[in-house]
Formats: sequence, C-alpha cells, structure tokens
Amino acid sequence: MPTQWHDINEPGIFSHKKKESQAPRKEVETAPAEPVAEKKPEIKLIKGTWSEGADGFEFNKKCKAHVEASFIKDPQSRKITLKTFVRYKGAEEDLNQNVDTILDSKGTGECDITLYYGQKYKSAQDREDPETTCIYVFKAGGKNCTNELESEQLEMPFMPDCLKEREKSKADANKSASEDGMAGCTGDCEHCENQAECFPSSDTCAYSDKCKIKNKCTKDSKQASSQSGAPVQGSAG
Repeated sequence: MPTQWHDINEPGIFSHKKKESQAPRKEVETAPAEPVAEKKPEIKLIKGTWSEGADGFEFNKKCKAHVEASFIKDPQSRKITLKTFVRYKGAEEDLNQNVDTILDSKGTGECDITLYYGQKYKSAQDREDPETTCIYVFKAGGKNCTNELESEQLEMPFMPDCLKEREKSKADANKSASEDGMAGCTGDCEHCENQAECFPSSDTCAYSDKCKIKNKCTKDSKQASSQSGAPVQGSAG
C-alpha cells in the first residue's frame, strides 16, 4: 500500500510538535560589580645615605646604604628596592645592581652595596685621567611607596671633608709660596718639616660630628703609630 501523506493541519490529525510557550521570557538580572578599592601607598621615603663598610669606601668593595622612611599607615610590606648608578662627566650609568632591604618598625633600613666601577669612568681612569672622580647614587622605591628616593651623592675615590680641606690648604699654600718666589709644598708629607701644620696633633677634629670614616681613621692612625713607634696623632676625620 502506498504511503499516504497527511496535512497535520487536517482535522483528526494530531501533531506531536509542541506549541511554543507564549509566556514572555524573563530577563536574568545581574547585580552590578562592586568597585575595586584603590590601594593607596603606605610608605613615604625620606632620606638615603651612605656609610663605610669593613674596607671603608673602596671600588669593588661593599659599603652600607641606609634608607629612612615614614609610615602613612602600618604597611603590609616594608620591602624597599635599591638600584645603583654612577655618574661621570654628566652621564649616568645603571650598574644593574638591585638590592632589597626591609624597613624596621621605625622606618629605617640598611643593606650592603658594592661600589662597582662604571665602564666609562674605569676607561677614563685607566687611559685618560687617573685623578678624575665619579659620583655614586642609589635610587630607592617600591610598590608600596608614594615616591622614588634618590640618595645623597658619594664621590669616589672617597676623601673625607677634613682631608679635602687640608689638601685645599696645601694647594693654597703652594700657590702662595710660588707667587712669592718660595718653594711650595713638595707633597712629601712623611719628611715635611711643616707636617705638624698640615696634620696637627689633636684629639678633636672640626669635621668629627659628620665624619663617615672616623672609626677607620682612628684605627689606621693607631696602627701606623704602633708600627712606627711615634705618638698617636688625632683622627684624620
């Protein structure tokens, strides 16, 4: 028997096709996202300073770097990162040395930093001008800080203020003597008849309060005195 086709719309023919619901679809409501609270910095960096290491201030040796900060509120993290730079003839060179320190409860931190040579300065020292100087600084910062801090400048090779003043006095005396037709400073301090005028024997120093290598100067002076048998002179700074 041939297959018969029927129109499902004919009377008596039941359609299995479900009628679409005529009820309107409800839109799913989503709660608005809460705004993300802005994280505010908790540390303000105030000051960066240097102090001598076990070998004083020497190239390729470690010295101390200090950071002072204040807390806006008790910080979740007190980690500060220090990056070192050397400046020579107006150009700044990144030494690619990153050192972390953790601030204590008073907002102070300390770490060791090596005074690596800058390439431009080292080349100049080796070939062009061995008497030239360069400047070291470190820059401190962190994700939890309001600002980036640049430290005080450290001139290298290092010479304390007291010795700088004495060198200047010698140079002035040398210039004055030359203009007067007299023999100036020979630079031979060990045998100089006027040594006491350049390095007076005294227990005090005008730069004592701010001297950064006072302990080393005193130690070196005592060692030199004990080796030579001469009386101990005052600290060089």
